[in-house]
Amino acid sequence: MKVLSLVYDAIQGGTEGQCARIVLEHQRQGIEHNVALFREKGAFLEAYKEAGAYVYHFDIQKMFSWDTRKKINEFAEYLRSENYDILHAWDMDAGIFGYPAAKKAGIKFINSRRNLAETMPWHKRLMLNRVDKKSAAVVVNARCIAEMLLRNGVPESRIREIPNVVDYQAYYANENKAGNRVGMLCRLDPEKDVWTFLKIAEAIGGEVEFHIGGTGSEEEALKAYASGLPNAKNIHWHGEVKDVPAFLADMDVAMLTPKANEGLSNAVLEYLAAGLPIVVSDNGGNAQLVNASGAGEVFPVGDVEVASGFLSTYLMSEELRSAASENALTYVRDHHDIATISADFLRLSDQVVSTIF
Repeated sequence: MKVLSLVYDAIQGGTEGQCARIVLEHQRQGIEHNVALFREKGAFLEAYKEAGAYVYHFDIQKMFSWDTRKKINEFAEYLRSENYDILHAWDMDAGIFGYPAAKKAGIKFINSRRNLAETMPWHKRLMLNRVDKKSAAVVVNARCIAEMLLRNGVPESRIREIPNVVDYQAYYANENKAGNRVGMLCRLDPEKDVWTFLKIAEAIGGEVEFHIGGTGSEEEALKAYASGLPNAKNIHWHGEVKDVPAFLADMDVAMLTPKANEGLSNAVLEYLAAGLPIVVSDNGGNAQLVNASGAGEVFPVGDVEVASGFLSTYLMSEELRSAASENALTYVRDHHDIATISADFLRLSDQVVSTIF
């Protein structure tokens, strides 16, 4: 069996990082699983090249153009000539442009849906819904996405829930914690609702430190708002965090406050791997992770009062933080290990190849 994964680029985080970890693990096992990229960039690019996994550059610039149609045809010919059995699309662009290429090549197609697509333009949501219904299988990483697909008319028999993987062995605990540091990792974009995090910081006040890792479109506005808060000196902006384990090792509690679009959050998985108690908003797969792990609390989206109450409870109790930490570490090791999840993807590919659809 020969599988090609199509993904936007090779960056370390998000969907791209999930794709990279599965492809490279399969390569390590001697399985012929390669990758095609829309953009040749990212931390995993060299690892792909070293493994001999990077094979094709699918550079699409416009959704509708003669050049786009030509590149789809060229990609289909490549898939045919290299005798691929499956094309697996990992993100929005991969699904929209990969499906017609797979269809032309006469090979099986797997689509991945890894968030709720609530911020996606309506026409792209419509196109992806059509692709989902025609795919041999649709992989989701959270129950809420499977429920969305069912509402959209995708047959239940074609939906496969396979969770994200996290390299928990790369994380470690800092034993010299004071119980006053709260961390959050996310893009500083509207759907992440960092405004709520800042309002929680204002409500908590005192000498509690709030640390924010990430960049995004709302960065300047958020910093301007934070600078006017009474406890502004205790709000720290770290920009892009390259050493996530080190950042989280300095925290006592982790938060995530999104209002839209979450799937199974990589940030929450990283919090679990770091053994942190977690306070998150009830969006996407956040509740699924936190409730199953027993590592924290879930508050209604935008509810500063409830979130502040949960956070204060954890900050004041070392015993609660210790229990949540133990639960977090046990859960992530039992449910998000690379060996188990890469085997799930391989099993799915085998099933897709053997079906007539």
